[in-house]
Amino acid sequence: MKGTHDTILEPILRKFPEVVFKDIYFKGYFAFYHGDKKIKLDKELKINKKIKTIMKGHLHPAVVLKKGAKSETYKCFLVGKEKGKRVIILPSFLTLNIGSDISGFKEYKEFNCYIVGEKVYNFGKLKEIGKLV
Repeated sequence: MKGTHDTILEPILRKFPEVVFKDIYFKGYFAFYHGDKKIKLDKELKINKKIKTIMKGHLHPAVVLKKGAKSETYKCFLVGKEKGKRVIILPSFLTLNIGSDISGFKEYKEFNCYIVGEKVYNFGKLKEIGKLV
């Protein structure tokens, strides 16, 4: 999957013609895509009707917990529904990018937020998280 910051990969991949960038990848009932090309996803979902779950990146959600002057940021997964499909928004998998504060993700207010640590912590719906932190 090619992300918006992956321009350096194209010249590298030219040396490996068997490896191809894909905007959308389908495996069974899953669709994987970066998350910045919604029009292509909508078109593909009309063709590939068996898809039940969409996995996407691009937004890199993170929860910022604050107490006084101290704050901690935790990468998180967002899980909800769009257009009748289950959608899982993935955090950044890079250590350099902790992510974007989910408080600005208004269009996902009905999505549940999960932080993965020693166990999975369910923080509930995004619209409720502001009451917790």
